[in-house]
Amino acid sequence: MIIIVTILIILIFLFFGINKTDSRIKKINKKMDKQHTKILNDIDILKKDVLEHWEYENKLHEIGLEKMPPNHKNITKEWNSHQREHKNFVKNISELKNKLITHINVTDTKDFHWTN
Repeated sequence: MIIIVTILIILIFLFFGINKTDSRIKKINKKMDKQHTKILNDIDILKKDVLEHWEYENKLHEIGLEKMPPNHKNITKEWNSHQREHKNFVKNISELKNKLITHINVTDTKDFHWTN
């Protein structure tokens, strides 16, 4: 189930998020706008790559569970902690993008409005 949800998130993300100018950023000048777009797209790529990596780890975990000997220590708590870390990474990447957009729209536009 986790793998299916992860795949759906990646597909939605790919369709809506990568290599597009974010309409939420204010225009300043051509060079700066291009740089901002590249940075935001790079963040999107990072998020996509993290989600793909997470999917791979989930597959390995499932394989490991199948191969685990019956007397192996229960790793449910450790795995749940591991998954929470991944969710936090993805959340932090999204927050980074939102903070950058705010910075562009508030600080950069204020300090570089004269360059357009």
